[in-house]
Formats: sequence, C-alpha cells, structure tokens
Amino acid sequence: MNIIQQPDMLSLSMNLKNFIIGSSRQTTFTLKAGDKELVSQVYAPDENGVMEIDIHEIVHSFLSYSLKDIGEVYQQTNLVADFTAVIDSTEITFRVIRSGVDRLTDSATNFLTQNFLTWQPNVKPVTYYSLEFLTYYAVVAGTVKLRAYFTDESGTVKSQTDYTVTELMPGIAYTMPLQYSVVAGWLEHKLPAYYDVWVENTSGQRLTYIQRYYAEDMRSEQEQWILFENSLGGVDTFRAYGNTVFNGEHTHNIAEIDEIFSEYRVDTERKFQKNTGYLNGDERKWLLDFFPSNGKYLYAGNYLRRIVVTDSNVSYTDRELPSNYTFTFKYADARPLLNLPRTDVPTDVLNITVPEVGSFTVPPRLAEFPRLPLSEGALFPIQNPYSEEWSTTNVAAIGYYLADFFSRIFGSGGGVGHKHRNYDLLELLSYI
Repeated sequence: MNIIQQPDMLSLSMNLKNFIIGSSRQTTFTLKAGDKELVSQVYAPDENGVMEIDIHEIVHSFLSYSLKDIGEVYQQTNLVADFTAVIDSTEITFRVIRSGVDRLTDSATNFLTQNFLTWQPNVKPVTYYSLEFLTYYAVVAGTVKLRAYFTDESGTVKSQTDYTVTELMPGIAYTMPLQYSVVAGWLEHKLPAYYDVWVENTSGQRLTYIQRYYAEDMRSEQEQWILFENSLGGVDTFRAYGNTVFNGEHTHNIAEIDEIFSEYRVDTERKFQKNTGYLNGDERKWLLDFFPSNGKYLYAGNYLRRIVVTDSNVSYTDRELPSNYTFTFKYADARPLLNLPRTDVPTDVLNITVPEVGSFTVPPRLAEFPRLPLSEGALFPIQNPYSEEWSTTNVAAIGYYLADFFSRIFGSGGGVGHKHRNYDLLELLSYI
C-alpha cells in the first residue's frame, strides 16, 4: 500500500484534500474524531490500482459554529477538531477548521494566520447597538489589539487609545464581540469616531490586515440587522435598511358535519420580503456569502431569532452603482401566535369627548390600581346607598363592626361573636 496524497496537517474543511491510495488489494478505511468513529468502509482499487477517498462533506458537517450573544470573548470549541484516518494499520492525524476558500492557492496555515474569518469590507459602518463579531483562528500565540481614535468637530484626530482585546493561544478559534457599545465599555464609556482591530504575534509584528469600524446613525426606520454564518467559519452582520413587505398566507381547511361547516385547521405562513438597501461595490460582493449560508439570524428587538430564506433576487450590473438585493424570509420557529409589546403609558393620543351629563364618570378598573398590603389603617372607599358622596373606612373599623355584628347575632354563648374579658387569666389556668 502506498499513500499518494493525504490532507495537510492543518486544512480548511471545504478545501480538504482527498486521500489517494495506491494498492493492489482491498483496503479498510476508518475515520475518527477523537474516540468517535465517523465512517468505516472497505475500498477496492480501480483498474490502475488507485483508490480516491473524499471525506470533506463528512468532516465539514461534523464541525459547527456557536453563536453567543454575549459581550465577552469566547472560544469556538466545535469549529476546529483533530481527525485520525486509519488505513489498514497506518494512522494519519490532521486538524481541520470549518472554512473554505474558492480556488485556494496558499496553504491553510498562511491564510488563517493573515486573515480574520470574514469577507466583510475592511472599513465598515456600525451603529451603537448593532451586533458585530470577528472570529480568528490562532495558528501561533499572539494578541488581538484595538486602537480607538477620537476626533474633534472638524474630524481631525485629537487622541487615540490602545486596548488589548484578548490573548491568543495557538490552536484555538476565538470569537470577539466588537459592537460599538461593547467597545465603548472597554474604553471607560468614551465614544470613539472609529476603531481598528488587528492581530499581532508575541514579538509585536502585525499578522493580519486592519479591520476598521466607524460610527454611523441608522440609515432608515426600516433598518434591520441580519446575521449569518459565512463560508469562512465566522459570523457576519449586515444592516438591511430597505423596505419590508409582509405577506400572510392562510389555508383554511373546511369540514362539513351534519350540514354545518367548520374550520378544523388554518395553515398559516407569514413571510417578510426585505430589501437590503443600496450597496456599494464591496458590499454587494460580500453579501453573496449570505444567501448560501445555512445559519441566518434576525436581531429582533433584543434577541436573536433564526430565519430561513424562501426566495431571493440577487443580481446586479457590473457598471451600475449602487445596487441592491431582495430576499424573502420567515422565522424558522414560526407559529401562528402573537407576542406584542405593551407599554405602561399609551403612546397614541386619544381624542375623548365626555358626554354633558353631570353624574357621568369614567372610573378606572380595580385591576389598574397598584396592590397595597393590608393593615389596620388601609382605606376602603364606601358610600351610603342613598348618597352620591364617597367616604372612606379602614380595616380596623370593619373588623370591630364585624365582631359586634356576630356578637349580636350569635349571642355570648360561645359562638362566633363570644368574648372573654378575662382571656389572659383563662390562658394561665389552662397552662397550669
């Protein structure tokens, strides 16, 4: 048996080399991830005595990205794994990261050292709350650096501040939150005009390109933040600020029983057609990575909700700028239910005309009043049945009245209203 080709020691899952084995007999091939066996098969050589084994789909599906909406750096424990191929009695170990590059001409080691796991533009506008993440696989030990720039009214840089985002250990993939509000918290709540992020090794030599973020207002009231797992193994965010069109489709299933019709089930599908808004040349190339992604999310309100795209219109003319894309999505966990926010104070102004009646009142419901713990002084509204005037009474007065009322009804023969003036003496005698 002769192993002609095998995966590199560090490989991208979608660029993983096939095993090419030369042999004149059948060969047993087993692939493991740690102690877990993924596949075990017997292969027979072709007429040239060669076997080619493609495992990139198995390896790629085994790896996964973990998205956490937290404001601190965390490790991607499932994005990278070590695999062992057992060919008869020969073992070959290699490491794979869930990633891929079209027509990769460089080694995976060099590419991962020099690049963050994203194709987003190097200069990116962000809002204060829009989610931003950068994922990086550390081939060697290093440090992620951030430099914030503060400008005056004319836009001239007047000061800058350096900050260490995290220390990197080799062989680990890190995801770093770079949301503007998070960065401002790192900088003691100072608000930079823009900030740069890069990776350098332990000698202070910069390894990656510089990723720049700059502050910008929301582009429209329809702006929504879409997150997606990109083809490099990271997660990207884009701000879709174009029009949103809602389309609710209902299929009414009707049954007739004893000449009575009834709806026994209504199949509901709620879809949203979203326009990305105008895209420049870099953005429209980058967002081509969004549509084939299997992990898409919408930041709805204050949480992430998974979505699926059901239709899309992705086209542009090379010489025409700006351009835009349109796609239709629905929630992955969509159910025919509602969850509408409620506010303490009504936001809509109501024009209410009170009828011209002297005794007309609009009393609030009891459910609208705050709760009050009971005490002897707690007040109750009370009214004489023959009067329009309101008065108050308290818990103590109601208690005394009820005690006297029961005493008069049941007498003093030990009933509900029975009283003992010498109750303490009776208690003492009972104890003796």
